[in-house]
Amino acid sequence: MPLQRPSCLSIGGLNHVSRVCADVQETANFYRNLLGFLDIKRPRFDFEGAWLFHPHSSVGLHLIKGTPVYRSSAINPKADHLSFLCPDLLEVEDSLIKSCIEYVKQCVVEEDGIRVTQVFFHDPDNNMIEICNCDEFPLVLLGDETVAAEACPTCRPDHHEGNVFLVHSRSGVLLSELPETAGSTSSDDMSADDLSSLDLVSIECFRKSLDEKGSSTGSL
Repeated sequence: MPLQRPSCLSIGGLNHVSRVCADVQETANFYRNLLGFLDIKRPRFDFEGAWLFHPHSSVGLHLIKGTPVYRSSAINPKADHLSFLCPDLLEVEDSLIKSCIEYVKQCVVEEDGIRVTQVFFHDPDNNMIEICNCDEFPLVLLGDETVAAEACPTCRPDHHEGNVFLVHSRSGVLLSELPETAGSTSSDDMSADDLSSLDLVSIECFRKSLDEKGSSTGSL
């Protein structure tokens, strides 16, 4: 019997995050000046607020004037937070130091020598923000690989730009390398049935540049 993915809503990407803030202008200036957010047009609501958008992200930030939920001023990386990607964490630290913003830094080392750095700090309402290079971790779909591949089109090999590698999740053996051109013959040949026959527990799609290719395959 063919595997079926559970019925779910046909939603798109994450549109925005809302924050209740004590001082809209103070909080907006924080996100503008430190993180590079820009103001965008906001409907004529009958309450004070601001809509912000970052040019390098598809997610907006909606600020609402009000009384924020109490949050501790202690920086706890395990608490809920909003995370942004940045390739240069040293630059992040330098900016935080110059702005006299307290932060906590931690490094995570995964197998195969992947190192990720996370920097945590608060906005004026003690909402925690993380800046990291977590995109260094490969995207690994868990569960049945056929259902997972159908459920996450962005994880399909033909979706990614650059070199993509399929790796057997149990043995770590490199199974195939797909060319950069989307929709190529090699990519099309890797159907869901092909993936299932390889007995993959999960599909790991690595976006690697050509100069990283040697070290990546060598670690496998």
